[in-house]
Amino acid sequence: TMTKDGFIRYLMSDENAPVFLDRLDVYMDMDQPLAHYYINSSHNTYLSGRQFGGRSSVEMYRQVLLAGC
Repeated sequence: TMTKDGFIRYLMSDENAPVFLDRLDVYMDMDQPLAHYYINSSHNTYLSGRQFGGRSSVEMYRQVLLAGC
């Protein structure tokens, strides 16, 4: 039987962490501007028209990248 204190210790332990603790170490250069790490896009970047009824196109990603976004 687990005690209340034992249960709390388990909840707070490394074994119950919500992330992989061994992957928290920074192993890449993280001194660059944020824009150097992520492409600024939305979930609708692929649309060539309106959100509803617009056409999907991979070409839209090319245009956005060429525009510097």
